Amino acid sequence: VLKPIRVPNPEQLHTCMDDAEGFTKVNTLEWYARFDDAEPAPVMPAEAPASGLRCEGGNACPEDGIWWTPARTDSRQPFQKGDIMPAFHDSSYGATIWYRDANPRDQ
Repeated sequence: VLKPIRVPNPEQLHTCMDDAEGFTKVNTLEWYARFDDAEPAPVMPAEAPASGLRCEGGNACPEDGIWWTPARTDSRQPFQKGDIMPAFHDSSYGATIWYRDANPRDQ
């Protein structure tokens, strides 16, 4: 995971250690590469299944219920599974993320 963001030409990690040798160019590179030959990480699924509690605007609603978004004031409204959740691109909040109300109250 970290290999792509590794410093391409690292200097020594730490050379000012009174009681120890400190890092050299060689063991600095060894330290950076210490996990390179490790067993590869398990492949994660491309997309986790929807939990039914959160949905991004523009996607299909994963579950019937009352939904709300912090991207728009007074946004609570019912959606049915499969409805396309609105995305408010003009919102100063940022991305439109809808949340299913776990305790819906009377409308």
